[in-house]
Amino acid sequence: MQSAGNFDRAMDNMGRSMNKQFVILAMGGLVILSGCGKRNAEVEAANDQGVPVRIMRVEMRQLADVSSLPGVLEPVSELWIAAEQGGRIVEMNVDEGDRVAAADTLFSVDARVLKMGLRQARIDAENAARDAERHKRLAEDGALAERDYDQVIFRRDMTDAALRLSEVMVARCSVLAPQNGVVDQRLVDAGEYVNEGQAVLRLVNADRLHAVIDVPERDIIHIKQAMPVGITVVAAGSFHTGKVDFVAMTADRSTHTFRVKVAVDNDAGTLRGGMLIDACVNRGVRDVITVPLTAVVPRRGEHVVFLAENGHAVMRRVQIVDFSGEDAIVAGLEAGERVIIDGHRGMRDGVPVRVDEDVPGAAGHGVVTCGDHRTEKEPAQ
Repeated sequence: MQSAGNFDRAMDNMGRSMNKQFVILAMGGLVILSGCGKRNAEVEAANDQGVPVRIMRVEMRQLADVSSLPGVLEPVSELWIAAEQGGRIVEMNVDEGDRVAAADTLFSVDARVLKMGLRQARIDAENAARDAERHKRLAEDGALAERDYDQVIFRRDMTDAALRLSEVMVARCSVLAPQNGVVDQRLVDAGEYVNEGQAVLRLVNADRLHAVIDVPERDIIHIKQAMPVGITVVAAGSFHTGKVDFVAMTADRSTHTFRVKVAVDNDAGTLRGGMLIDACVNRGVRDVITVPLTAVVPRRGEHVVFLAENGHAVMRRVQIVDFSGEDAIVAGLEAGERVIIDGHRGMRDGVPVRVDEDVPGAAGHGVVTCGDHRTEKEPAQ
């Protein structure tokens, strides 16, 4: 009986302890629910106020339709200079990298034998001229038959022609520069023997170069003689302006492209033949809508922007057509719509927004781009 009483008292104490724990847990739950309610109230207040954003009203722009075509620089004139007379080179006046002017003597071949022949030809011509003058008087006096006089005149003319030939052969022993330029390569040194017609050096005129580009059929209709073309040197990133100097009349049968040469001045001497370039061909002007590239959000294989409409964010799918500097040319927007350009990261469709700043959009003119270089285009009148 005593043990039964002890058991009853133990169970009573356990019940009172469990009731206390339940009360404590219940009070803790009320505190947590109270905190959650407070946070929800704060979120609802923030949603009522809206996410702060910056917007831009998009406008229709006139943008130059530019096609970028790869090409290569080539010297306008590149000549292989050959020996005009066979013999040993006795004088080499230039080295690789030397700049020469037209009519400068580049090198000379041994002309001693030819000069001796020239001296003999000059003596023969002088004697023949004196004989012709003496026989002329005899013929005028009737003391010389006409046939004999003709033979004297023939000999005079032949010796005179031989003299002229000897002078030319001696002159050909000294090779002159046919144009201004730079000695780009030299194949022979002084003292070496060369044959007539053997290449000795290459002379390049680099004052002007041609940017050679192969233009597709869809673009060739926009290429006109003397039209300006922007040239960007790929390696250096430097920008130059040239003019169309040549347009092929027929296309390459294998590539169906037309060879076009754009003349580019090289006053600074920084351009070299063989440099890779990008040529920007202006195909006209088109009306486009652009937005900052940062305003476009990739989402599930598509591109979207968010518009601010009636205090809420509205998601709009767009298509990126092209790029213009730091802007994207897009399809799917209308002029006057308000695109969110800041505060849209992680945004969802329908979220309340608050416009903190309304940035004016570009309108009326576009940006002509060529590589990383830009020039503003005048507004259309």
